[in-house]
Amino acid sequence: MEVSHNHNAKSQLAKLLATENITVQHSASAKTAWFDVKNRVLMLPVWREMSDDLYDMLVVHEVGHALDTPGEDFVENLKAIAARLGETSSRALGAIKGFVNVIEDARIDKRQKRRFPGARRNYIKGYAELIEKDFFGTATKDVNSMSFIDRLNIYCKGGVMLGINFSPEEKVMLRKVEAAETFEEVLALTEEIYRWSKQQMENQQEEEAGPDMMKAKSGFGDDTEDGEDGDEMDFGDDEDAETDPSQSSQSM
Repeated sequence: MEVSHNHNAKSQLAKLLATENITVQHSASAKTAWFDVKNRVLMLPVWREMSDDLYDMLVVHEVGHALDTPGEDFVENLKAIAARLGETSSRALGAIKGFVNVIEDARIDKRQKRRFPGARRNYIKGYAELIEKDFFGTATKDVNSMSFIDRLNIYCKGGVMLGINFSPEEKVMLRKVEAAETFEEVLALTEEIYRWSKQQMENQQEEEAGPDMMKAKSGFGDDTEDGEDGDEMDFGDDEDAETDPSQSSQSM
């Protein structure tokens, strides 16, 4: 059943929740909702068969970025993390941005549920609807075969009922993500988890290739398809992260 939304009313709601006169746009071509923290633009998708709970969840989530995600020094922070990790390519920057988005989304959702308790129902219903629509690509794939950052993303966005498994080491990082309160903690966790994930991938490739066939690697971000085909690194990120990592937008 197709649901009709009053976009003007929803735009006003978003502005009220954000406590500022942000620009709210709607687009039928938008693949997801996103918020440009630098230019203060909130983009909402126009999807068919979209419930009020899902629509309101998207609004509340993106408003969370307006309220809590810093717009200043975003690119500089990414480049600083990349430099410490020894990553220089634009692909690596895009992958790092994807990790930031996943971890920051978890922090934002926690803070928004605390700030607007009435939105908890929207979150539960909205994310359940996204999972049912296979938004995260879990319908034909074993969730537990996905990378840690993918499993973390789905779990934090309402996938607790999917039976997602984490190793003891991964559980430690998951608890750190769940406990993060500041954006500085998000950046520190991004570096920690990215570094760990890169090492895990290199260890796996080494085991598969064998000592005599191990190839020189050009970097985790270079060797990984960051969400382009949804096989390895599906961060729930917006398309700008793949083509231009300098874009300072946050998406659900």
